[in-house]
Amino acid sequence: MVKMPSDIGFSNDRYILPELITNKHIVKNKSLIAVNGQIEMFNIVAKNFSEIRHEEKQTIQERSEKAVELAKEKVSVYWVNRNEESALINELDSDAVEIRGSMSIDKKRIF
Repeated sequence: MVKMPSDIGFSNDRYILPELITNKHIVKNKSLIAVNGQIEMFNIVAKNFSEIRHEEKQTIQERSEKAVELAKEKVSVYWVNRNEESALINELDSDAVEIRGSMSIDKKRIF
């Protein structure tokens, strides 16, 4: 397996990237969750895929607003999971350009 360009005789000079810095920002879900038709008194931690997607859907507004706030006055790329997030961020950030998978390749090239 090739891991670095030097493994096959090339220079690693342009391959070595700076350290990736990851910042986590938590947005609280303030809505109540219904499980089997019953509204839970306390929000449970989402564990399986459907619970995570449900919570993701409930926090679209808060997460989008936080993303736009963090990106203010910076060059940023928003990477989203849902079309609703993309549309909302495009609305909230006047400088944002929305590129969707369903667009033609020619339209995507413009950006």
